[in-house]
Amino acid sequence: MINNAPAPDVYTRPEANEIFDTKADKSDAYTKTETDTLLDDKADTTDTYTKTETATLLDAKANVADIVDSYSKTEDDALLLLKADKTDTYMKTETDTLLDDKADKSELIDSYSKTEDDALLLLKANVVDIVDSYSKSEDDALLLLKAD
Repeated sequence: MINNAPAPDVYTRPEANEIFDTKADKSDAYTKTETDTLLDDKADTTDTYTKTETATLLDAKANVADIVDSYSKTEDDALLLLKADKTDTYMKTETDTLLDDKADKSELIDSYSKTEDDALLLLKANVVDIVDSYSKSEDDALLLLKAD
């Protein structure tokens, strides 16, 4: 005798098809090996901090309000206003070009070298060698005596 009564732990074909339709397709799922490889790339919990450890470490850091050697946004803005604007300054290449247009030291014909300057200054009269000159205070006194 064949029992055709449905068993309570057996699915009918339409029920099985419906269940399989909700399952992942092989092309959309990872194999165990692929899953293990992906998990190996994740952070190991031994290399990370817990939320409590992170909070403790952050508590040890300086509070922004406690920092004395810093400027507020208003102070920063005020200091930045004192800086030269980019439109009012030369770029390095512009400065180099302008300096290239200036006379080179070797091209200056009407100039003296430091040695020549020193020699010429030595020929000038020394103040202590001048006998017939007045000091500034003597000049001032004489000018006061002068009639208008």
